[in-house]
Amino acid sequence: MGPIDVFPNKMASHEHSLRVLELLSLYDDFMDSLTVIADMGCGSGLDIEWWALSESRDDPPIPHNYTCYAVDRDISKLDKGMPDNVIPIQGDFQTQIIPRKIDLLWSHDSFQYATDPLGTLRVWNESMSDNGMLALVLPQTSGHQYNRHSNRVHSGCYFNHNVCNLMYMLAVNGFDCK
Repeated sequence: MGPIDVFPNKMASHEHSLRVLELLSLYDDFMDSLTVIADMGCGSGLDIEWWALSESRDDPPIPHNYTCYAVDRDISKLDKGMPDNVIPIQGDFQTQIIPRKIDLLWSHDSFQYATDPLGTLRVWNESMSDNGMLALVLPQTSGHQYNRHSNRVHSGCYFNHNVCNLMYMLAVNGFDCK
């Protein structure tokens, strides 16, 4: 069973996340280069569980055995029975909370809740290993449709992020935005 098939039923509710994870899993050299992964704002832990149980695409598959950190303000939401290589950390992902350098910082549908996005990106960059990767996925909350500007504001979101201001914030905080 490859990383794409690890939880066909459990991940169905998190369809977008799974599509992104499936795309990343196709890059064998990238997947093999990782050792430490952090899911910032992990919620119920579906994404970090995928990382924890992912395997190579070899025949037979070899488990990656990543060290996985599941960070959330409320870790009681984590599904019971997480793999042994998932380390839950209860706390605010906007602060330096992980005790070691991270190769991949995963933030799917959580960064928009940061009350200090610039500070959060600074902390995240400082937490990452050299050549680490930030996978940041945000909902699109504004755009143009039928010659009209549309904007949605979700409860608890204090900022409206777009590609331009995200690129600026990433560059200001030392991320390579080439």
